Amino acid sequence: MGYSNKNFVSVVLTTRNRKNKLIRAVKSVLSQTWQNIECVVVDDASTDGSVEYLKKISKNEPRLRVLQNKIKKGGAVSRNLGIKNTSNEYIAFLDDDDEWINSKIENQLIVLSQDSLITAVTCWFYIIFPNGKTSIKKPRTISDPQDILLQNSLGGASMCLTTKECLKNVGLFDEKMPSAQDWDLWIKLLKLGPIAVCQEPLVRYFAMQPDSITNNLTATYIGRRRIYFKYKRSMKKMVLKAHLSELLFNRKMSSAKISCSLQNLCNFIKIAGFYKTIKFFYRWVKILNYKKQPAFL
Repeated sequence: MGYSNKNFVSVVLTTRNRKNKLIRAVKSVLSQTWQNIECVVVDDASTDGSVEYLKKISKNEPRLRVLQNKIKKGGAVSRNLGIKNTSNEYIAFLDDDDEWINSKIENQLIVLSQDSLITAVTCWFYIIFPNGKTSIKKPRTISDPQDILLQNSLGGASMCLTTKECLKNVGLFDEKMPSAQDWDLWIKLLKLGPIAVCQEPLVRYFAMQPDSITNNLTATYIGRRRIYFKYKRSMKKMVLKAHLSELLFNRKMSSAKISCSLQNLCNFIKIAGFYKTIKFFYRWVKILNYKKQPAFL
């Protein structure tokens, strides 16, 4: 795979009712140092004026294309629609509440060109919390497939650059998953070949936003549950146990009433183990404290 200024990249950006954040995301795509790029925005039946805004700026920006779902279909269906409507060799993804550093695509193309066996490239990224604090997440190259089955350690879809051929070979995004779609994609791509890591932060990921899918515990539970049943035959015992304990935690947290009876506590410890129980209760307290905070938009 040669690195050339003729390499064109299609960016599939999905959005729904996040006009203010969408503006930031689109600008971060169009301001990339790699100019051979198109931004395909798939609007999932927004009602906040997002489509009107996009169509207005697309009149003077030939690199921007707008597709629209007439009814809400979800992130996976929207991403797949974007993929199917692109003709370029390389494809990247961006969530509407994330933002790219302007050298993201160029630096990842360089890494992708270094080995013809590489199926995709992720990158380090900034995590920006509602209180303004920032940290850097540093994904590592996956050497043991059990690592990616255990947890999504490669980041979200906004970090991914891959090829249309690889996406076709893995069957695109799983449209039955309300969450963990990016995790599922990494698992499938890793089966095709190695995933490289660009060792510099190239994405700004805004964590724990009130309207984020990652804050929807029910969707998180359903997504992890599908990962578990989809790949459990490939999981080792330790990974299976970790998934079951995480599912238990997510199910408890997503239920309307959280029972703290002694019997439930004993069952929790039996399945998760003492260390996991302490970890989960710590997370539970953090979630409750977060819910008491004012919304950050």
